[in-house]
Amino acid sequence: MLLGVTAVACSGDDDSSDASASKRDTTTTTAVVPGDEWAVAKPADEGMDAATLAKAKDYAFADGMNTQGVVVVHGGKIVAEWYADGASADSWAASWSMPT
Repeated sequence: MLLGVTAVACSGDDDSSDASASKRDTTTTTAVVPGDEWAVAKPADEGMDAATLAKAKDYAFADGMNTQGVVVVHGGKIVAEWYADGASADSWAASWSMPT
C-alpha cells in the first residue's frame, strides 16, 4: 500500500489550553497546489517534530503492514518521503490519502 499522509499533528507543541489557543496564529492560510514539481522542506522548518515523524515511519513499515511508501505533505510541501525495499517514487502502487 502507498500511503499519503497530511501530517499536521506532528508539531512538537500540544498544549490545548485556552491560554495557548489565544496565542496561536489565526491568520487565514491559502491552499498550496503544486505544479509539475513539489516543494520539499525539512520537517523542523515546517514546525514538525522529527521524533513524531520517526514513530509514524516505524508504524507504517512495521511487520505485516505491507506499506510500499509514505509521503508526508504539510503546507503543500513534502516534509518526509520513505519507501520500502524495492520500491521508489516511480513504483506503481495503490494509494489512499489521509486527510486531517
